[in-house]
Amino acid sequence: WHDEESSHIFLVPIVFAWLVWVRRGRLRQCKPAQQWVGPPMVAVGWLMWWIGYNFAVQSFWHGGAVLTVLGSMVTIVGFDVVRRFLPAFVFLIFLGPVPGMVRQQIAIPLQTATAQVTHTVFEILGVETALSGSVLSINGVDVGIAEACNGLRMVFALVLVSGAFAFGNPLRWYARAIIL
Repeated sequence: WHDEESSHIFLVPIVFAWLVWVRRGRLRQCKPAQQWVGPPMVAVGWLMWWIGYNFAVQSFWHGGAVLTVLGSMVTIVGFDVVRRFLPAFVFLIFLGPVPGMVRQQIAIPLQTATAQVTHTVFEILGVETALSGSVLSINGVDVGIAEACNGLRMVFALVLVSGAFAFGNPLRWYARAIIL
């Protein structure tokens, strides 16, 4: 609710439900079978959750919770369900927030590109600007291109919506790859 950088997380359950709904006919082909791999998945998930919770590693905290639930499900219904609904389960990765270091490695180049494009547009329009990193000087006034302007917040939402479209429709593998 309070982290704008992770607002894409609200789309994940919707995309998951959509992808399961589209593939609901595959449930008849699934044979429930208890799997021995489920309890170790639960244990690893719980350990990740514990490390994330106690050492403030947010991606471990969230990822561990998801892995614990997934391991519990595999224990009860088997791995065949996960295999048949794999695209839906892959998109559960987006439930975890992107670590700060990874976000910065993506955000800073996007921020610089936004500043460069803005500088070029102003030059085409005849407005004199000077560019220094991600700061534009327009008529002597410095304007910083903020992190909010880099477009990263929309990248994950766009990937989720594109994935829902690509795997929610009967397409060939290369069409799905192009869409993603």
